[in-house]
Amino acid sequence: MTAKSKNRAPEAEEGLSFAPLDLLIVLGLLLIVFACYRQALQFDFVNFDDQFYVSENPAVKSGLTLAGLRWAITDAHLGTWHPLTWLSHMLDVEFFGTAPGLHHLTNVLLHMANTSFLFALLRAGTGSRWRSALVAALFGLHPLHVESVAWIAERKDVLSTFFGFSSLWAYILYARQGRQSRKHYWFAFGFLVLGLLSKPMLVTWPLLFLILDFWPLGRWAPDALRSKLPAFGGLIREKVPFLVISLIVGCVTLLTQHQAGAAKALANYPLDLRLGNAVASGWRYVEKMFLPVDLAVFYPLSNEPGATAIVGASLLLLAITGVAIYVRKRAPFVAVGWFWYLLTISPVIGVIQVGSQAMADRYTYIPAVGIFLLASWGLALAASTKAGRLSSSVIGVAVVAVSFALASRQLACWKDSESLFRHAVQVTQRNALAYHCLASALYQKGQVEKSLAAFATALEIQPDYFDAHVAYGVALREAGRPREAIEQLDLALRQNSTNAAVRLHLGLALDHLGDLAGATLNYRAALELDPGLTRALCALGFALQRAGDVPEAISRYRAALKLDPTLGEVWMNLGAAQAQQGDLEEAIGSYRAAIRAKPDMAAAYFNLGNLLANQRRLDEAVTNLQMAVKLKPDYEKARTNLANLLVLRQQVGGKDQAPKK
Repeated sequence: MTAKSKNRAPEAEEGLSFAPLDLLIVLGLLLIVFACYRQALQFDFVNFDDQFYVSENPAVKSGLTLAGLRWAITDAHLGTWHPLTWLSHMLDVEFFGTAPGLHHLTNVLLHMANTSFLFALLRAGTGSRWRSALVAALFGLHPLHVESVAWIAERKDVLSTFFGFSSLWAYILYARQGRQSRKHYWFAFGFLVLGLLSKPMLVTWPLLFLILDFWPLGRWAPDALRSKLPAFGGLIREKVPFLVISLIVGCVTLLTQHQAGAAKALANYPLDLRLGNAVASGWRYVEKMFLPVDLAVFYPLSNEPGATAIVGASLLLLAITGVAIYVRKRAPFVAVGWFWYLLTISPVIGVIQVGSQAMADRYTYIPAVGIFLLASWGLALAASTKAGRLSSSVIGVAVVAVSFALASRQLACWKDSESLFRHAVQVTQRNALAYHCLASALYQKGQVEKSLAAFATALEIQPDYFDAHVAYGVALREAGRPREAIEQLDLALRQNSTNAAVRLHLGLALDHLGDLAGATLNYRAALELDPGLTRALCALGFALQRAGDVPEAISRYRAALKLDPTLGEVWMNLGAAQAQQGDLEEAIGSYRAAIRAKPDMAAAYFNLGNLLANQRRLDEAVTNLQMAVKLKPDYEKARTNLANLLVLRQQVGGKDQAPKK
């Protein structure tokens, strides 16, 4: 099976040993990729999945814990099972906290490693130094790959590829050295398992091994397939462990996606629409590899691709496939590059639609390697003469330089949510999701009117956009327009009457209008739908406290704090309720807990100071009121109480008058 073949790359044996020049190339690749992506270290989280993956995910924010490990293995959060990716985010938090720059750094370092690994595996497989370097440089610097690196939530892309390329490298070493290097076979298997646990994108890896067996490894010859059936059958048999683990992970992925609502997505997008879009986007990806302009974080699948686009894309894809098969003997790299692309893009081409995107730049992170390989080896065909070699070198350097410039410009769009989605609405049409996320970003920055206008635009494009109705309602309530907020939340409730968050926000809007009974009814409904909804527990407790049901209010506060002990405002409300019942020592303890949870909360110091003053513990009271004034210099009540307390303390000789126990 390891006998020489005409499909084996001629320099293949040389590729198994690395010269000092190869190490210099790796160093150059690492430096140029870091130079391109270094600005990402200053970027923020974005409001598109980053909150679910890191910034607002309680399991991840707790760092690396046994409870977090169990959660990562058993919970198919967001419809994808990738426990190793969750653990990598937890590990970042364990070492770096939730500072976004260092989470970006991990993505950049993984991308740098992937770039160098790609060079190494191509060098080992083909023996060609400069063509492998060009493929790796394009991989490291192509603008389409910015999304996978700059988006913290896409850690799964760069992490799974790290293990995927490691698996390919180990497989090439196994294939080159034969059965005497069986350990590399199991290294390839182990790395594939790790890659699949990071993202199921690698399910086609066993077939990719088989493609590489054709070229550059030269382990089978399709023109003599019938006479070499036993040998080819052996190649298939050695892939069985890889196929089995890929099928298992593929089935788990389909199951988790179904549980997360993929079945609903399939119902929303009929098969003919999905097939048409798959064909059209299959060609559009290739176009964007050669002309990477108007890239966006989200491309809406709002309209069926036109018949002309589908037919044209089908003919082009079929034509290239036919050419690749026809020239497989004379130029095997064409077939391998093209089928690498088709094979690795197939899991995400959209036949099984998850989400509402027509396509996504991140989906090209691995598939683009096939096109880059085809282009790089194709360019080398022109290097048969001295002039041809010079021209090829100039073209290669120019393409890398342009890629660097375009990637740097595309990367700048990812600095924060506003930049990202403002760019998306500029380069796409009728992008409701982009307007929705832009509106949320503007609201977070205090640009209320612009935010409300963007929410309205999102709903004008897509009137049944549930998330936009909810977010618009929340923004209207917080902007002091509760009646309009209730209209939006009612529309959302008609779409989904079992959503706890809608009930919560509807209750808050009614509370804003003074309808305490209606608010309480909705808070209770929210908790029936989601008993662990902390904010609903807090809101219900506060409503009950104002209605005079202090014991139940205290019970609700305690339930919320059991779920999240870091809620400073809830500790403060609990302290007020305990003081209202006359449990003063417990109230003091709750106020102190509020301060520990949120040391900059002036109101907690104020309430604690007043309670201590009522107990004649003057020195402690003065200290806490002074902190309240320090934190909030315009806190007039605190200033007045502090002045009165200082006079009282001077009158009693500066001694506390607390009763003896």
